[in-house]
Amino acid sequence: MNTISQLWNYSKLSYNLYSLYSEYRKNNSIDTDKSNALIDAIHRNVLQCGAICIKFAQWLLPILDNIYIEDEEKPYWFVSLEDLYENCPIHSIDYSKQIYYDDFKEIFDDDYKIVDVVGSGSVGQVYKIHNKHSDEYFALKIIHPNVKNELKLFKKFLSFVLWFDCLKTKLYNLVPVNYKQFIDNFEEQVNLIHEANYLLRMKYNYRNNPSIIIPELVKFGGNCILMSYEEGEIMDTMDISDYQKTKIITLLYGFIQSNQLFYDVLHNDIHKANWKVRVIDENKFAIVVYDFGFCYKKKIKDIPIIHTMTDMFEEGGVESYNEAGVVTMATFFCNDNSDNFKSITRECIPSGFQCDPENIFKLTIDVCSKTNNIVDSSSIQILIVLIQCYKYLKVANINNGNKLKNDGYRNYRERYLDLCNIYETYESFDEFVEYMKNKLNKLNIEVTDMFDVIKDNDTVTDEVKALLKFD
Repeated sequence: MNTISQLWNYSKLSYNLYSLYSEYRKNNSIDTDKSNALIDAIHRNVLQCGAICIKFAQWLLPILDNIYIEDEEKPYWFVSLEDLYENCPIHSIDYSKQIYYDDFKEIFDDDYKIVDVVGSGSVGQVYKIHNKHSDEYFALKIIHPNVKNELKLFKKFLSFVLWFDCLKTKLYNLVPVNYKQFIDNFEEQVNLIHEANYLLRMKYNYRNNPSIIIPELVKFGGNCILMSYEEGEIMDTMDISDYQKTKIITLLYGFIQSNQLFYDVLHNDIHKANWKVRVIDENKFAIVVYDFGFCYKKKIKDIPIIHTMTDMFEEGGVESYNEAGVVTMATFFCNDNSDNFKSITRECIPSGFQCDPENIFKLTIDVCSKTNNIVDSSSIQILIVLIQCYKYLKVANINNGNKLKNDGYRNYRERYLDLCNIYETYESFDEFVEYMKNKLNKLNIEVTDMFDVIKDNDTVTDEVKALLKFD
């Protein structure tokens, strides 16, 4: 795709976005037939603009979700754009074979046969391939054509938009995040050497954890990665009970918390296409993790805030709300430690504030809009991943403190004892289990029954109670 075509595509996208904005100003809503038609056109425009624009939309979507969507049922614009996660354009097999040769100086057809296109994402697409010599199956990821040229054009387009104060103000009013940081982060993703190194690191971190399956790296270049093919199913498509789903979400939670608390690399792209479930036996599962391009190398400065977040989110409830901790989180995500910022943050904390990832995110955005700040795009991903995980946890009735009868540290017992029980049964997440037990011991919480807080808990299904033999 040449530069003129790309500029034309960006022009169409800009026009339709402005038309949607005008429709919103006219009706104070985008839930109209005309708006839906414009949303469909914007979806097509994003696909036409190529990989970088698709990735930008994917990156922006969970941020928009947490700022503007209150209901469980997603609006049409969100559902339409969410489709970009799984239905990206597919490039040709001939192109993929040429990239394989360019990176490895080997003819693909001499050793492998393509079985299927497993999926196509914003950056690249993945094939299931068959080794002609060993009869094994592998996964081959190939970067999409022209990605690096598209990145250069997108950088110029974004700089052009931000050059106009009126457009910059509208953009930051809509979503006050550091857009230029997105470009910096994406430059890493279009070089698959970075992804291969993140995969290796995460594989090492979970080498002794049977509940987390990371592909085995075979070889890699700048534009393609060859790795083991790991089967898995999307949880929402599986015919399993709510109790089994609770187990699966518990394992996903262990993965995310272990990354944040104990390891140096965070997986920042935990949408439903990037993790799947493998059935080990009738009642035992493992999480298969994919796509390590959008990972984050944890910095030393991140460690204190991660522990602060963990403590406050796990405690939950109004009674445990800590103003100083909330202010600390907001200053971290906005890179503003000024007295004025802290003062406005305190003023923005509503009465009865419950400290969970979604509320902290919304508070941070609110404070930014009042102080003309922008959110650090790298740091906020730590929070967004937690939000994605906590949404699963709420569905599974885990970490749902507002539904529990308040009883001092009842929430800790409810959550930690159940989690420890499952992780010890699975012989997984040893560091997290030790962390939770140490916290319970430090708080001097007496435990007389492993399931003492489940018996009278309305959030636990009858199915679970029956399995646990409660009368």
